[in-house]
Amino acid sequence: MGWWKTGFNDDIMGDRPADFLGETLIEIAQDYEQKNQRKPTWKELLGGIAAALCIRSEDIYENASCITVKSIAVETTEGQFNSHSSCDTDGATVNRLRDVLGYIANVYEDAKDRKPRLSELTSCLRFVLGANTDLYLSDPETAFGQTILIETEEII
Repeated sequence: MGWWKTGFNDDIMGDRPADFLGETLIEIAQDYEQKNQRKPTWKELLGGIAAALCIRSEDIYENASCITVKSIAVETTEGQFNSHSSCDTDGATVNRLRDVLGYIANVYEDAKDRKPRLSELTSCLRFVLGANTDLYLSDPETAFGQTILIETEEII
């Protein structure tokens, strides 16, 4: 498996985390198509990611005991899509995203002896979502602008 620098501080990203995230997003899109006759929207997917980042977050990323995710947003050609961790994304999607984020954390721990930073997870999401949004989303015409913003709150 290859690792490369993301260009942000000393963050890195690997092939396996990106591949597994992409496969999971395709499975989620297929499940949505079976249930809803369409793939998830940006808002639904972001809500699921935000919720997954909040569930047992200490197992997913570094410093999770010090910060919590409040919301996640992407900038697209149509503006900004924002979703809070308390959104109405279905539980199966949240669980699947939670599982893939846990898997990514395990890959980092096995290869790098640490959990990924939240910024590294963001880079992985940006990399995967930027490639083929039409595979994952029902509204890909709102082209991804390569910006993902995660609002966090310090835990006291």
